[in-house]
Amino acid sequence: MAWKSELIKHFIEITCIGKNGKEYIHSQEYERGEYSSDIKINFSNDDTKLMIVPYTLERLVYPINIAGDNINELFAGIRDGKSITDIGLYFTSDGMRGINQYFFRDNQPNSFNFGRVSGPGWPTNMPALIDNKSKSYFDTLRKFRPAAAESIHRCVALLSVPGPEYSSKDNLGGIKISLKK
Repeated sequence: MAWKSELIKHFIEITCIGKNGKEYIHSQEYERGEYSSDIKINFSNDDTKLMIVPYTLERLVYPINIAGDNINELFAGIRDGKSITDIGLYFTSDGMRGINQYFFRDNQPNSFNFGRVSGPGWPTNMPALIDNKSKSYFDTLRKFRPAAAESIHRCVALLSVPGPEYSSKDNLGGIKISLKK
């Protein structure tokens, strides 16, 4: 098996800046027209400035079927062919499918999605997402998408160490998430 490009989508990143100077950034998918595109943008009446940047997002997947391992698939998103937007995995536990997904902005932690729990920042009490065994899969991704190799390397390195407040006793069942203040 190998990494495969599942799809490429077109997005716009919208940065809204309010009267207080606070930025709110979100992305939305759009249908790309032949010569131009119509988009609908929602923003607050208190916003004083909007910045819009179009980009493409390629979704890459690597199906995994290892006996005794509950990981079913690794995935990554690459923005404009150069930088990682997210890395994650799908897994099966007690017959249920789950997700662990981490988002990046400029190769730095941005937010997370654990299916029913998501938020800004990264949990500080979680184990490493990528171990030595799964790191080799991302080495092949670096060869498959060389323009994004440096971004892949940096983001995988961040996911290869546990959070600063993690201890193995945190992993005894249930969900307890700590976020950096």
